[in-house]
Amino acid sequence: VEAKIRADARIENDPDLLAHLVYETIAQQLGVLVICPTKARCETLAEHIARSIYTLEKSHNEPLAFLSKEKILDCLGELKSTPSGLDSLLGNTVRYGVAFHHAGLTAEEREIVEAYFKHGHLLVICCTSTLCSGINFPARRVIIRTPIFNGKPLDVMSYKQMAGRAGRKGIDTHGESI
Repeated sequence: VEAKIRADARIENDPDLLAHLVYETIAQQLGVLVICPTKARCETLAEHIARSIYTLEKSHNEPLAFLSKEKILDCLGELKSTPSGLDSLLGNTVRYGVAFHHAGLTAEEREIVEAYFKHGHLLVICCTSTLCSGINFPARRVIIRTPIFNGKPLDVMSYKQMAGRAGRKGIDTHGESI
């Protein structure tokens, strides 16, 4: 099922079209990783993208077909049952198929987010670069939010690690890095 942004549907406060780049991928039920330099930026962007999806959903006057509300509720239930309980911001973003992933989450929360993303029930993860190291975590599109990480320009090897999450061999035939 492919959803399209209606001509009159607008995403406000999206000057660099990040939410549009995410939406055009998730509308095809494909995953997006948005890689950020800090935990705070992951959370802020996840909230922005979730709010944009909410706005689009309201402009369509119905839930967007590419999100399984049943699986989203399952994910929320699993997050709620962790020892730390459901983080309120994570709960708000997961409702729209968006999560964040960084060292501030517990191991259980990270595992749940990863599993639901791998199975296509969460379609967007805003994460720090640590998610990209050494694990087979596929996405159709990887958006690297800034070329500056830890106060330094991104080196070639780090870029390749991040971009390498897109179009993983044996999982997808196409991948994009922006």
